[in-house]
Amino acid sequence: MRIYYIHGFNSYKGSSTPKKLRQALGMEVHELYYESQKRFEEIMEALRAQYMAKPGNEPSVIAGTSMGGFFADQLCDMPNVMAVVLINPVVDPVEVLSQETFLGEQENFITHEKYIFSKAIAETYGRYRDMRGVNVRRFLMLSGHDELLDSGVSEAYWGGCARIVRLEGGHRLTDFGAVARILASLIPEDEDPNERYAG
Repeated sequence: MRIYYIHGFNSYKGSSTPKKLRQALGMEVHELYYESQKRFEEIMEALRAQYMAKPGNEPSVIAGTSMGGFFADQLCDMPNVMAVVLINPVVDPVEVLSQETFLGEQENFITHEKYIFSKAIAETYGRYRDMRGVNVRRFLMLSGHDELLDSGVSEAYWGGCARIVRLEGGHRLTDFGAVARILASLIPEDEDPNERYAG
């Protein structure tokens, strides 16, 4: 099985979350990354290309936090995806990214690159697809003290097609053990995680 992770808004490749998930899980976690200043279509094209660049036909799980959770669900119909793990995911990216907090000058947490995020870029997300009809296992992991997003909105949107798991902490993922347990539960019994770990 292959596990992928997608970061949230203003993060990038090399963030601490996949490293911590590797440590908690004892298994390689591949990153799918994007540039937050790009338009929705450009981001989706980049994520799909990265996913397809990995050879083989192994079953895959895609996990993501916040905007990464939104993107993980957008990719749930890619070949060999058996499950998606949505961690404090964004439901309506146009509404969220149109908030004053996200408009104007932004800085990437990893690269420290500064850029302008505009309402026009946020509105490109209006082309996202409702993927709830795709037959894939979903795990909706929600923090009860999310200070950025209303977890009730996520539960109302995905609750009918996902297993709901409660997390400790706030919007930023800190409960790595809970996520690792969900990911570990998806590993086939005849697969030894330690044989796959390259970190």
